[in-house]
Formats: sequence, structure tokens, C-alpha cells
Amino acid sequence: MAIAVRNEGAKVNSNINVTPMVDVMLVLLIIFMVITPMLQKGFQWTWPRPTIPCRCRMPTRKMP
Repeated sequence: MAIAVRNEGAKVNSNINVTPMVDVMLVLLIIFMVITPMLQKGFQWTWPRPTIPCRCRMPTRKMP
């Protein structure tokens, strides 16, 4: 059996890498800066109209 020995004098490395968090925050800031003017004045969608109407029929089931 092995005995676990703690080194009480060793310092704990508790540094947090904040680079990914800063990258995400900058991307979110850019997205919000682009979207906010669109929300202020609105955005008009032009939906395409079908040229040929759909001729779909519901299947009829005969009752016995």
C-alpha cells in the first residue's frame, strides 16, 4: 500500500486563464453592436411568393 504524503509547503497555482473568456466577451459585444441598430429601426423581411400554387389533397380513407 502506498501512503499519500502532502507537501504542505508547496504553493497552489490558482491562476485562471481569462483569455478565452475575453474572446467570448468581445464576440458577444460585436454581435450586440451589430444587432442593436436593427432592433431600433426594425428590419423588413421580403418573403418570396410561390409561382405555382400547391395542389395538395388530403388522402381519403374509405370506411368499411
